[in-house]
Amino acid sequence: MTIINSFLIYSTYPLLAIVSFSSAIFGTRIFISIPVAVASIQAMNLLKGSARWMPFFFGLLIEFLISMKRIQGFLLSDEIDMKMIKEEELNLLDPSLTIYNSNFSWGFKTEDKKEDSKEQNNIYSEISENSFEENLLDNQNSQPISYPVTDSIILKDLNLKIKPGEFVAIIGEVGAGKSSLIHSIIGDMLYINQETKEKFKDHYFSAAENGKEEEANKLNQELISKFNSELDSYKPEAHKNPPIKISGKICLIEQKPWIQNKTIRDNILFGEKLIIDKYNETIEYSQMGRDISILEGGDLTEIGEKGINLSGGQKARISIARAIYSDFDIVLMDDPLSALDAHVKHKIFQHLLLEKLYNKTRIMVTHAIDFLDKVDRIIVMDKGRIIYDGTFNELKSNDYFKLILSHMDKDDSESDEEKDSSEEEKFEKYKDSKTNHLSENSTRITTNENEEDANVEWILYCHYLKYNKVALVFFIIGIFCMTISQTSNVAFDISLLRWINSIIEERKNKILMFLLVILFSAVFIAFFLSGQYSMFKFSIKISKTLFNKMNTAIFNAPVNLYFDKTPTGIILNRFSKDLNTVDNQLI
Repeated sequence: MTIINSFLIYSTYPLLAIVSFSSAIFGTRIFISIPVAVASIQAMNLLKGSARWMPFFFGLLIEFLISMKRIQGFLLSDEIDMKMIKEEELNLLDPSLTIYNSNFSWGFKTEDKKEDSKEQNNIYSEISENSFEENLLDNQNSQPISYPVTDSIILKDLNLKIKPGEFVAIIGEVGAGKSSLIHSIIGDMLYINQETKEKFKDHYFSAAENGKEEEANKLNQELISKFNSELDSYKPEAHKNPPIKISGKICLIEQKPWIQNKTIRDNILFGEKLIIDKYNETIEYSQMGRDISILEGGDLTEIGEKGINLSGGQKARISIARAIYSDFDIVLMDDPLSALDAHVKHKIFQHLLLEKLYNKTRIMVTHAIDFLDKVDRIIVMDKGRIIYDGTFNELKSNDYFKLILSHMDKDDSESDEEKDSSEEEKFEKYKDSKTNHLSENSTRITTNENEEDANVEWILYCHYLKYNKVALVFFIIGIFCMTISQTSNVAFDISLLRWINSIIEERKNKILMFLLVILFSAVFIAFFLSGQYSMFKFSIKISKTLFNKMNTAIFNAPVNLYFDKTPTGIILNRFSKDLNTVDNQLI
């Protein structure tokens, strides 16, 4: 497009000049003096420069429209309906959390279902933990099947009430809906009322048989539209009496912690004001003290993108420390202890969850059985339903509860009483010593690309030209052709003025001068097109060579010395924005 654009803009100038002056002189018999001719040529050159940017403008306009369409699609996407959650100030007389007669779903997927397909495991996100896939894997005939709309409902018939300060553990088999319950509390899931659930319990998504995929998808989309319309009709009523009621502020500790590309301190504070005593206490309760002490930059050590330079346990403890420092009333925990060592897990559970947060409402998903006898209440889930709810003593004689416990993890590494007592002594010493974990000197693993020196030496251009020897030949040819074209362009202007002058003075060589005008215009167009094509080939070959070298360097780069220190955005910029700059602006 660049070649075509340049060719059309620059090649039309000599043709336009010839046609314009010929029409004026021979067609309309207008007298044109040399000053008028020079002014006309200058005006044409100005128009040529302005017209050059018109294709770029239309290109930018198309990119703008495409970007606006994407933004529009994003802004019109389904949003979390926070009106389904009624949030109030903390009131110790009211339950901290109430869920009444509710159903929740992660949404609908209408892709073809194959009983032997590995894609079954991705029907919903990993966090849904539903058992729907198990029902689809009973046979191995790889035939498409229909399935009920209600199978997309992950949590069913939920009724839950949790008191202020209560410590609740949620257990169950894999896929029972434990994590989904946590996320339904913060509004991440789609609420489905009982009336809609009952109305659509006999409706099925159509199976996409061979040759009938479009028909099946159309029927499924119509069914989803009817289902959503039915949900919308009940929203006003649900907004008046929300199914979820929360008393107090709420925070979530996820199983996969969300870590920012900032320092440890920034990740813990998370925008909150630094209070030294509170911060030091948070470090100790989250068992981060030893980690900070061995790091060169202490708590000012920069964390790589997504916590890439931290272990799973360190990321989990930073997430726990963030929740402690926020000092919210309700703490949701999606199995954060699973990534911790046994002795660290024991200390965090004992000193933090039982002692430090004793007055907070704690709701924890867990696969460990070591601490179930220490919580206030246990909720057992199966297939998206709460099947048992009670204390450890009330449930320990239940056969299903025993079966669940047999499938859960138990840590034996803490059987050494002397080790436990020594750890207790260390923690007691902290309470008296009040160790300061604030660091003064920071360490960075990433570099700010805006701080890089922008000076480019001539040797760099030489290296650029040497990347591809064949491309260098095209570069030399391109420079030669562009030189000839510009020379012929000047000669064209001079011969054009001489031709006009010969007509004014009625000389006999006016035909010869006209032929020279035609000749120089043809030379200009031919060499300009050849030069543009040669520079284009040079740019393509150099760009391919440069891309291949960058690709090889990326794949061979050491993880600890490069990927740990370089954010993904910078790598993408090298392969997109920077290469585009070289292709379009340097050439």
